[in-house]
Amino acid sequence: MVLDLNTTIGFSILLPFTLGKLNPRRTIQLVHLLIRGIQVVTDPVVNTVGLVLQKLLFGPLLRTVRSSLALDFSILSQVKIGPEMLLRHWRRR
Repeated sequence: MVLDLNTTIGFSILLPFTLGKLNPRRTIQLVHLLIRGIQVVTDPVVNTVGLVLQKLLFGPLLRTVRSSLALDFSILSQVKIGPEMLLRHWRRR
């Protein structure tokens, strides 16, 4: 994404200076063509890396967090705190 933005900014500044004698519509078409070319090349790479990270790293990590939270909540649901426990706690002070 950073590469896309830097390249787009670079070409959008470079092209008007180098191709300034051209028709403005043609310059915009050239910039659009370059942006589309970069997008066609980089999008599959970025999507593949994201998918691999999601499957290999975030999947197991998310399952671990979910199972630990489920265990914590199941333990907490078994704890009975009633008014008499609170009164005993306050009387000890």
